[in-house]
Order: sequence, then structure tokens, then C-alpha cells
Amino acid sequence: MKRYLIFAGLGPFLGGFFLLIATTVMSGYWDQPSWSDVTKLFVVFLKTLQYSYLFGILPVLMIAATDDIVFHVKRIVPVLRMT
Repeated sequence: MKRYLIFAGLGPFLGGFFLLIATTVMSGYWDQPSWSDVTKLFVVFLKTLQYSYLFGILPVLMIAATDDIVFHVKRIVPVLRMT
């Protein structure tokens, strides 16, 4: 159960941050970054964080469920895989 809480807590946070960084870099806004640009980036990140959780919580929980299922599948020993 802790796995779901970790995924739900960190997933939208990191996903929203990386998506904001990717769109900022790809748009060419960060050709020559300054401290004011970094400050603007974090202000925008904090303002859009609620939407990251709103739209990201369901996909992250589906990924957590898949991870939980795969984690509980019994591993195949290497000797059995070679035959």
C-alpha cells in the first residue's frame, strides 16, 4: 500500500516539473537563463502544481497498480529460462 502513496505523492509532482522544463527548453525560452527566469519557472510550477495532481493522479495510480502486479509475479530462475 505504501507503493501507491509514493507513486501518488511523487508522480504528478515530478511529472509536472519535467513537463514544464521540457516545454520551456523546447520553446527556446531558456537560451540564456538568468535568476529571474528561474524564479518565473518555479512560480509557474507552483501555480500549475494543482493541475498536475488533478490530471496526473489517475495515470500514476494505474502505473502503480501495474508495478504492484509485476512486483508480485514470481521470478523465473535463470536455469529454467535456458532450457
